[in-house]
Amino acid sequence: MNHLGKRKDKRGKFPFSMKRRYANEGQKSAIQKPLNSNWNLKNPTEYFRTKDVRTSPKILCYSCERFLGKENQAKPLREIKITIDKQNITRIENQKKKEMYKLQVESLFLRQEIRNLKIKLEHIKNEKIETVRKLNMKIKALKLRVSLLCEEVIKEREYIRSIKRKNSKITEPSSLCNSYKDELKVVQMKNKELENEIDANKDAVLISPVV
Repeated sequence: MNHLGKRKDKRGKFPFSMKRRYANEGQKSAIQKPLNSNWNLKNPTEYFRTKDVRTSPKILCYSCERFLGKENQAKPLREIKITIDKQNITRIENQKKKEMYKLQVESLFLRQEIRNLKIKLEHIKNEKIETVRKLNMKIKALKLRVSLLCEEVIKEREYIRSIKRKNSKITEPSSLCNSYKDELKVVQMKNKELENEIDANKDAVLISPVV
């Protein structure tokens, strides 16, 4: 029992009707705790959505006062809901801002990557154009060389034809000369035979006796 004659219950606490300030609790107001299963000091806003509070909207607990940052000041439920909604809105806005900032950073990185890729594509295009130009120059040089070689081949063929013609003209007199040489050899053989016969006849005349 206390000095007012009030008894404590089985839990060692004073009943609900006890409303006074205790010096050892540091200016804390003892307010009736409604009999409701939704009561929660960690999340006092859940309780204010119930029917018990709607019947008595000016009831506040210490946790709600602490949550609002103003002790011993009772506010209507509508203002509490407005403040809670504002806090939720600000929290959602901050989350959205963070998400937007992340998206902006990602978009900046993507833009930078796109720029780098465009620069690489330009370099690749320039390299391809340069290689194609060099190949075209080589092809033109090869075509010129082939045309020059074809002209040289044509000239060589003409030269060979002219040489063949000259050889054909030279072969005719050479064949005649060969035939004349053969005839000369035959005539020389006949002359030798005749000379041999004449010598034999002379010897026979000298050997034979004179009658």
